[in-house]
Amino acid sequence: MRKLRQLVLSFAVVLASCGGSGGGDTNALTPEGLIDLSLAATQFDVDVAGSGGDSGGDSGVGGGAGDGAPLKSAVILLTDSQGKTVTGQTDAKGSYLVKFRSADFKPPFVLKAIDAGGNVLTSMNEITIPSGKAARVNINPLTDKVVSDVLPAAISGTDKQFDGSSLNTAGLGQAKANLLTSIQGALAVASVSDSSRFDPVRSAYKYDGTGVDAIIESISHGRNPSTGATQLQSKLAPLVTNADGTVVPVLITASTPLAIAQVALPTNPALTFSKISAWVNQWNTCLANGPTPGGTSGCSLSSFDSLLGAVNTYKQTSRDFFADFRTLCSETGNLCVRGSEFRNPNILFIGRYPGSTTDDLAVVEVTIRQPRTGPLAGDNPNPIEYTKTLVFKRDDVTPGLTAGNWYLHGNQRAFDWSIEPQYFSSIQTNAAKLNNASGGAPSFMVSGLRLAFSTTVFDPATRGFTASGVYAVRLKGPGLPAAGIVYVPSATSGQVGSFRPLNKTGVIPSPGTTTTIAGSDFRMAGVVLGTSIPLSSEVFGAGVNEEGSPSSINFNTLTAFSLYSAEIFTGTSTTPIVETSRILAPIQSPETVSRVPLTDLSANTALVTPPQPASSSTTVQWTRTPGAARIESAFANFRGDVTASVGNATVGDAFSLTPTSTSVVITNGTTGFPAATINNYREVGVFGRAGRASYLHSIRRNP
Repeated sequence: MRKLRQLVLSFAVVLASCGGSGGGDTNALTPEGLIDLSLAATQFDVDVAGSGGDSGGDSGVGGGAGDGAPLKSAVILLTDSQGKTVTGQTDAKGSYLVKFRSADFKPPFVLKAIDAGGNVLTSMNEITIPSGKAARVNINPLTDKVVSDVLPAAISGTDKQFDGSSLNTAGLGQAKANLLTSIQGALAVASVSDSSRFDPVRSAYKYDGTGVDAIIESISHGRNPSTGATQLQSKLAPLVTNADGTVVPVLITASTPLAIAQVALPTNPALTFSKISAWVNQWNTCLANGPTPGGTSGCSLSSFDSLLGAVNTYKQTSRDFFADFRTLCSETGNLCVRGSEFRNPNILFIGRYPGSTTDDLAVVEVTIRQPRTGPLAGDNPNPIEYTKTLVFKRDDVTPGLTAGNWYLHGNQRAFDWSIEPQYFSSIQTNAAKLNNASGGAPSFMVSGLRLAFSTTVFDPATRGFTASGVYAVRLKGPGLPAAGIVYVPSATSGQVGSFRPLNKTGVIPSPGTTTTIAGSDFRMAGVVLGTSIPLSSEVFGAGVNEEGSPSSINFNTLTAFSLYSAEIFTGTSTTPIVETSRILAPIQSPETVSRVPLTDLSANTALVTPPQPASSSTTVQWTRTPGAARIESAFANFRGDVTASVGNATVGDAFSLTPTSTSVVITNGTTGFPAATINNYREVGVFGRAGRASYLHSIRRNP
């Protein structure tokens, strides 16, 4: 095997130096060499929509991007070894071509594909691309693993900020050889007769669920919580969950290859590419031809049944289908917006519904694109795009299901809640406060878990929301104190209707207890921003929403799909109703996540510097940073000599196809924002999501 690996490496080097096979080799997986730029769009099967970069560029890279399906309309970001960038976009087939000026851009190049949910996949090109030429660069979980393996540990993962100079190209051959070893047996099961010359970056293959893509369909792409390094996991392996909610991931490596029994072939009883594709295609047919399933046009009632099951028992966090899909089905009468489309389905994991003894649950992330919204979602006339998590149920009995033996069922939870990793970063503008000790308040990055729990639930009888009767929630799971974090309704203006932390001792209070804690997250650990220096005990750990001993957190265990339980207390009962949920991304350590791109808020420096007069509104500004989290809302937290005021506003183009907003006005009604003296606190920031986690970023001045 060692000699075979050396042979593969040597052959790869020869191909790179001589320009590849030139297209004459009968082996479809032979790495492609450089081609004429004029032929690139045809060679890479790129529509006009997928051509980008510098229109005057004389060189280019292109290929396909995918993760469970072709990544349609994903942003492509190319960064060279000097930090220079150009951007493009994939077309409806996941193909792209990005041009650049060969005189200005120097290899190695980093390629990032960023989808509508802020999920990042990377690839690279290490060879010089002369004028008039183009090179194939595929982008998917396999190529992301290769890039991760040639990145210095200090970069903390492929989703962080880095350029081509960080790539250890000397280790590229070994990284590709290790990847091949990890999947070679599985490729044979997927009908790839000869994979000896397979190169994940330069070989030509399609995202159609067969061959190489059957392997991509069989893996979940994740990141190590402590290092940020890319991890490939078996998607069809049963989830092994410990008693504390941590998960034992089945990693795919050179020493633990993908098991051939866990390849997502069409005959597999799990939800696979062919099944989810059939389901998505049926939905898109409905949405293209008519306004709603089950209506007088579009899908027939039988088609609707084959998507949601013959007995429609769909429930997602208390909502029925039309309430859960209110943005999509936002026409009068809950009709769906014609011309909308489901895209980029990605099966995240296979698991079990509570009480089940078989793997009968599949969690899928999908992108939804709409040409507009109807009146039930504000009559937005502009196109929007957003990701949504779908939960499917296995049914081996009912015939005629569009997805074979699966249908859309929801998580079946009775209450309206969710959890996700949250990262809170803040920049201090007062130089006198940057010390990380008593009396200090440095710039920081904090990692934690965000609970969003509502005081209401959906009532299908009235098709509205009604009081849930919940008076307390105790959240337990990995990274939290063993006794649990207790949440109660907020009494703070602007937050009424949601729950906030009360204590970290697990003690349930009497009904009617409220809290004034502002954040909904529990903060596990923090570092001085841009460093690995932990926040001192004087700065971090005293609050009821902060871990008292951050050093006790083992982020290695906080992997994706970790299980959390919510003990829900209603009425006056002291016996809880228990519901569970899994996070869809790891909770990364603060030093690891501190390298993520952040929105530039420096334009607000004057705004947070007192003294400031009283006002009824304020304007938060930003400059967008490529790869930073989507900007969904903004907030202002101002304190005067006597009063304090917190206001927020949603960003109108948060889900537009190409958001361009640079500011938002926050109006605080009759309360207004108080006048501030030099001894007052002022802070503004933005909130958004990326990579199945939430990000809160602010700029502030502590007096």
